Amino acid sequence: VEAEARVAGNDTLTLPEDIGAAIREIKAYLADGRLSQEQVDASVRRVLRTKYQLGLTSYEPLGEEGVRNDINRPEAEVLRRRLIRASLTLVRNGQQMVPFQSLDTLDMASLSIGASSPTVFQKRLGDYKKMMALQSSKDISGADSERLLRLLGRREVVVVSLHDMSQYARYDFGLNPSTIAFLKKLNEQTTVVLTIFGNPYSLKHFDSFDHVLVAYAEEEAIQDLAAQSLFG
Repeated sequence: VEAEARVAGNDTLTLPEDIGAAIREIKAYLADGRLSQEQVDASVRRVLRTKYQLGLTSYEPLGEEGVRNDINRPEAEVLRRRLIRASLTLVRNGQQMVPFQSLDTLDMASLSIGASSPTVFQKRLGDYKKMMALQSSKDISGADSERLLRLLGRREVVVVSLHDMSQYARYDFGLNPSTIAFLKKLNEQTTVVLTIFGNPYSLKHFDSFDHVLVAYAEEEAIQDLAAQSLFG
C-alpha cells in the first residue's frame, strides 16, 4: 500500500503499519522500475522546500515556561469541541429517530459494550432522559446474550455504544464476533441506535442497522458531544 501511495504521487506516508516492510517494498518498486528515482527525489525536494519555508532550518526551541497554559487556552477548548461536533457523522437515520423526540413517553435504555462501568456517553444520555444503563464486555457469552436480550429486547429504543475498539483491520477493529452476533439479534427485536467510537471501516459489520452514528474516537469530550447530538 505504501509503495502504491508513492507511485500515486504522495510525498509523505503517515503511520504505515509496518515501516520495515514499507521500506523494503518501496526499494523493490525502485529496483524493478515501477517507481522512479526521479519521482522520489522530487518528493524529497518538495518536503525539504516546505521545511525551509517554515523556518525549520534554523530551529530554535521555545521556552517551556507557561507552554501548558498557552496550549490549553479556553478558546482552544471551544474550538476543539466545535471541531468534534462537526466531525460526528450520522451515517444512517432510516426512521428519522435522531434527534430523539417525545422523551416523556419514549422507553429507552443504553448499553456500552467494551466498558465495565457507566461511560461518559451514558452519563450524558441520562442527563437528557432517565434510562437503564448497562455495560458489557466485548466477549458476550450465550448466557449474557440471553440476559441482555431479556432486559433490552422490549424497549422502544436501545442506544448501543462500542468502546475500546482498534484502528486496525487485522484485529477486526477490536470487535469480537460475539458482539456482532448479539447486536444483530438485538437489532431484530428493537430499534438500535448504534454509536461507534472507533474506526468507520467497522461499519461493514452493521449494514442492517438503520441508525448509526460514527464518532471515530472515545475521549471524554467526544463521548459527551456524541450523546448530546442524539438529542439535537
